[in-house]
Amino acid sequence: MWFDPYCRNASALSAVTRLHADEQCTEGSSGFEHVFIMEYTDTLSAGIHGWVFFNMEEHLGGFNYYGYLGTQEIPGKGVMLEIVSDWNGHLKPITGFFSGASPELELALFSACFILRPGELVNITLAGEFLQLQTVVESYDNKDLVHTAYFVLEK
Repeated sequence: MWFDPYCRNASALSAVTRLHADEQCTEGSSGFEHVFIMEYTDTLSAGIHGWVFFNMEEHLGGFNYYGYLGTQEIPGKGVMLEIVSDWNGHLKPITGFFSGASPELELALFSACFILRPGELVNITLAGEFLQLQTVVESYDNKDLVHTAYFVLEK
């Protein structure tokens, strides 16, 4: 569900993120790449829902952080952020991640939500705090794969 490659093009991709306008399938994307690393087009970046990659790239000068849109602190565990940024000129108008959470925790939470309630907004409690996680299904080659997964801030 995380590592199976699938196409990201106009005919094979859901409306969430259309990264390639051509009709030829370029298999090679995966849910893991989209969520924990990133993808990009000529002008936009997509994914980047894991803080470890963002932090590493920011220290290397790849990411420009333009400010936050919202935060939610999880006492003693970290903070959830919604931010605006770009990576080497590829704008990311909004992304969110749980800064301070281990990638293992994120992968476990996202996986459980995807398996139990695929494609739904899921309410959980972590360290006594109410959180919401969203998963999106990518149906490809007769399999349901992770398209994306991310935390949603309380509004």
